[in-house]
Amino acid sequence: MKINNLPLDARRFAPGRLLKITSVGAVQLLAGLALITPSVRAQTTATTDPVGAVALSVQGTGGTLTNALSFVALGMVQPTIYQGAVDGVSGSTLTQTSSNWADNAFNGTGNACFVEITSGAKVGLRLDVTSTTASTHSLTLSGSVAALSAGDTFKVHKHWTLANVLGATAATVAINPGTGATADQVLVLNPSTQLYTTYYFKNSGLGGTGWRSTGSTSVDTSNVPLYIDEGLLFSRKQSSTVNMYLVGEAKTGVTQVPVSSGLNIVGNVYAAGTITLQNSGLYTGNSTTGLAGGTGATADQLLTFNPATQLYTTYYFKTSGLGGTGWRSTASTSVDQSNAVLAVGQSFIVNRKATGTTSFIWNAAQPF
Repeated sequence: MKINNLPLDARRFAPGRLLKITSVGAVQLLAGLALITPSVRAQTTATTDPVGAVALSVQGTGGTLTNALSFVALGMVQPTIYQGAVDGVSGSTLTQTSSNWADNAFNGTGNACFVEITSGAKVGLRLDVTSTTASTHSLTLSGSVAALSAGDTFKVHKHWTLANVLGATAATVAINPGTGATADQVLVLNPSTQLYTTYYFKNSGLGGTGWRSTGSTSVDTSNVPLYIDEGLLFSRKQSSTVNMYLVGEAKTGVTQVPVSSGLNIVGNVYAAGTITLQNSGLYTGNSTTGLAGGTGATADQLLTFNPATQLYTTYYFKTSGLGGTGWRSTASTSVDQSNAVLAVGQSFIVNRKATGTTSFIWNAAQPF
């Protein structure tokens, strides 16, 4: 199954088709969730979030496959480095008059950060920081904040990157280094273009060594941000399974996750709790705010992968006909699938395909 910078073909995910892939192993919460206070906080009253570590597995080929794929989700964020309340907004800029941040404190190469809104009408919204200005006590963000109100609270986190998740040197990188042809790969799908960007750790040759994309052997991609709601697709060419650990802060509260037209690989952003199809909030009954229901042929689809059978299961929300209505799989129009689980640490595929629908925001509630 070749996936180098090609559109993700929906036919590859046809129900019941056996694929030569394996899934990410279950994520385990390793550390007891303890409360800590990060070293940098706003001058307002600080709160703390649980921190710990999760174990992620990237499946090996077992010596029987050319490559093994794993769908991974980053179920942690980096520790909060600033938090406070909004004093004013204008366009894409928010201000916090009591702030003590320095110029470019939350932006720049190797320092990419995002703001998460933690209360108010836009709770769960996440936007990248494009500039940090000390003199005006302002943050300029990657999108509009006009809907925010004074008093809405926010946090600032650094983005995960290829280097800080998977290792920065050949000696510490978690997956196998090599050339574009021989190294293990990390693929990130762009839903807007339906194309992958393929990354690998280069260990020799012209253009230097380190994280690269197959588009360039010389451009360093170590600091490419990895967004917590986007699933990572690993293609491993080695026989053994790799286990790695992600230490950070557990994501809490609502998370706004954009779902675009076409195919999306969506990561479960939570490190604990159970998300089922029923409690996920992915189906709202309104195709402008959630998945479109219908028949097995017309409804939007959600695909999960079973590593034991190496088969995808395709789910949809059935709205009429024999067998009742509700969450179903394409294997049966009558068996209720409401309790099917979107597993911790795993990505799933959303095929936003229903006619006349566009993108929507999934307001993913924190599971308990």
